[in-house]
Amino acid sequence: MIAREISEVEKSSFLKIAEECDSVFCSNSFSSSFGPELVHFGIFDKTQTLVGGFVALRAKLKGISALIDPTYAPHCGLFLQKKIENGFKRNQQIKKVMEAITTCLNAQKVKIISISFPPEFNDLQIAQWTGFDVKVKYTYRLDLKLSLENIISGYNPKLKSSMQKFFNGELLASPDLSTNELIRMIRSSQKSKNIKKNEAHLEKLAQSFIEKNKHATIAYKLTYGDNISNVTFCIHGSKTCYYLMGALNKETQGKNAGPICIHQSIVEAKLRNLSVFDFEGSSIPAIESFFRSFGGELTPYYRLQKCPSLLKRFLK
Repeated sequence: MIAREISEVEKSSFLKIAEECDSVFCSNSFSSSFGPELVHFGIFDKTQTLVGGFVALRAKLKGISALIDPTYAPHCGLFLQKKIENGFKRNQQIKKVMEAITTCLNAQKVKIISISFPPEFNDLQIAQWTGFDVKVKYTYRLDLKLSLENIISGYNPKLKSSMQKFFNGELLASPDLSTNELIRMIRSSQKSKNIKKNEAHLEKLAQSFIEKNKHATIAYKLTYGDNISNVTFCIHGSKTCYYLMGALNKETQGKNAGPICIHQSIVEAKLRNLSVFDFEGSSIPAIESFFRSFGGELTPYYRLQKCPSLLKRFLK
């Protein structure tokens, strides 16, 4: 197998297979929010047939050239079309895929490489053997095949208590969140330079899903009077729903409203017959305990990294 950047002619096949394989971060809806800095890499078998792929972002980290995960994505969206049942042959296939990927990445003319992979692709031995560092990250994942009653029973009792008005029908989360409302809430609740830097891209991403691809979007808002108290923004493929971001207006009286929109997103994801709700970003200490309270399974996923030792501080 080989991995390489695809041509424009090959892009339609790439997007088609990505959709079939539930790779929302390689989908047209996600890709269209980027410019040429988003690179589509195809994986080709010995007959030069496209069988998989992933995406990565060409960026500058403090002015240094880098190839990293796309903005707002937890990983590169790696997908593979041919699923092999035989255990030995499946392991052989993954080894060949990872060998092709690491060879391709090593050929990129960048100083820093930092690429994460979906949880189902956990064999990064080839990367370790070829000079990459492999780091573990974590997310929480909820099994949506469980009944809603079982899902809710797994919540932290304090979390359920904070949503009592919602369960009693006194509060209602609305699914008509607009792009402008999302941007305004994110801007007001997160003042970091990183948010400001990525705001233009966030607007494109929200427009791509909220306005143009509602079938792949789950977005809710909770209002108190004339003010929005809480918002969530999730996107999904055919199986997995990813919680991309949310915001809470602490100035409103709905200070305990944070979980409501997430809960309603989980309910909607289940109604859409999705299999998994992924909280994305649970490695951040400040929010890990909050995501943990929804009772999902702590799930590792892996990132490969390579850069000169003097630049490793940029990867922390």
